[in-house]
Amino acid sequence: MSRLPCVLAVAACLAAGTAPHGAGAGAAATPRQCAAPGKLDRAGARKFVSNCLLCALVGVKGISSTYHLPATKPNVLARALATKTASPELRKAVQAGCMLGFKLAAAKARSQRPARTTPASQAGQSSRAVHHAPAGQDAK
Repeated sequence: MSRLPCVLAVAACLAAGTAPHGAGAGAAATPRQCAAPGKLDRAGARKFVSNCLLCALVGVKGISSTYHLPATKPNVLARALATKTASPELRKAVQAGCMLGFKLAAAKARSQRPARTTPASQAGQSSRAVHHAPAGQDAK
C-alpha cells in the first residue's frame, strides 16, 4: 500500500500551520510533476516524490519554520532537511526532491502574480498638464 496519502496529509498539516495567509490556494505541485528520476530505487523514489510535494506545498519559509532552520537559501534548506529527516543513503533523493519542489512552488508563485498596474491616483494623468479655459469663456 502506498504511503503517499499519508505524506500528503502531513504536508497539508504543515502547510496549514506555516504557509502565509492566502498562499497555497491549491497544490503547488502534482505527483506527476514530482515524478522521480528512473535512476532511483523504490525507497529513493518515494522520498524524492514526498519531499518534492512537501517542499512545493510549504515552500522555503515553511521548511525553515517547521524544522527550525535559520537558512533561507533553498539549496541549504534542502540539504538540512535531508540531513534531519533521512538516512544517509536517502539524503540525495530527499535533497533533489525538495529542490524540485521549491522550483515548482516558485514557478507557480511567479505565474500567479497580478500584472503591474498604474495606481488609481495616476490613472488618466499624463506627464504634461493641460489647461482648459473655464466654461462659457472663449479662449482668445
